[in-house]
Amino acid sequence: MRKVIGTLAVLAASTGDLARGHTISNNVGGNVTRFADQAARLNSVNDALFLAYDVDDLWTLSLAASYSSQRPAPALSNSGLYGAGGAVANLGFGIDRAIGSNWLISGMVNIVPPMEVETPTTVELVDETDATLQMIDGFVTTSTTSVDASLMAIYFSDNESWWEHTATLSLSGAHASYAQQLKGVGWVDAAGARHKVSSKAAACETGTESDLSTAACEALSLVFGNSYESLLDQLSLSASYTARLWRNTELTVGGEGFFYFQDPANLGLSFAPDTGLAGAYASAGVPVSPISWIANGAVAQKLGPVKLTLGGSYFPYSWGGDSRSASLRTTWNITPDWRLMARVAVSRDYLASGSTYDTLGATVGLRCAW
Repeated sequence: MRKVIGTLAVLAASTGDLARGHTISNNVGGNVTRFADQAARLNSVNDALFLAYDVDDLWTLSLAASYSSQRPAPALSNSGLYGAGGAVANLGFGIDRAIGSNWLISGMVNIVPPMEVETPTTVELVDETDATLQMIDGFVTTSTTSVDASLMAIYFSDNESWWEHTATLSLSGAHASYAQQLKGVGWVDAAGARHKVSSKAAACETGTESDLSTAACEALSLVFGNSYESLLDQLSLSASYTARLWRNTELTVGGEGFFYFQDPANLGLSFAPDTGLAGAYASAGVPVSPISWIANGAVAQKLGPVKLTLGGSYFPYSWGGDSRSASLRTTWNITPDWRLMARVAVSRDYLASGSTYDTLGATVGLRCAW
């Protein structure tokens, strides 16, 4: 469960391409997530492309595109069944305007087209008295579409002192829609055989291939295959400050706050109002994990053509729990025009339920400027 933030500013800042000049960069990476109390792992492979073109001394146009392939994920029950995975893409457009020698105003729009991802969850089938009938694996298909826009102001000092600084202030707005369907269920029967079916009729057929009770099948029929749509609109305000000392050391602090126009706790199949507790309850059916605020910081040191950056961040989830992360990034200026980057990051998420999960990510990238 990760927050969805995909503005062009984030893509550009992650590659260090906010500086003016024609640039092209491409980053390739991957993530592995492991749940502490289960053997389940979620894997993704990502590719991000960034282009910037100087129209003249004042204007710069930018294009950013990314693609994330979500690998098939195992069910949380360790049953040996897998979700199908899927993909998520982003496309961003930006325009920068220099104001004098110290200011840059940047406007950005980012679009996430609808693409489906199937992930496993836990489905609890209950009766009218909320008594548990059966726990089974559920496979929820989520299609996310979003549009966000941001306006950023960046101030640079004159680069003539032992203490230089950069400050940024950004206001962003986003509109996202989520459509979810419970398209599959699975379980292991008494003989140890695995079953994954994609229809209510197949799940509840009589005979040895199904051990769902009649009452459980009635509960399942209330949600199986139905589409549940949710909307989330948000505003966010972010700020950061970087001090560069003696031209070789950088200290950065920053933060971002979020305001939601709808209650983020009411997203997803878990809270579909027409199912009730007599239907299927998908305990992990929320497509995003909205957050209230983020605090982050970094320390960077130049060692000749190599720059090392150690960073960290913290944010609480809106419904309880929090996430803590740390990263190490190495940038090597091979020539004045070519730059190689490598980054590793780790994070641990503490959920309101008491569960935790860890994520390990790695990225490599190459940048060319002219």
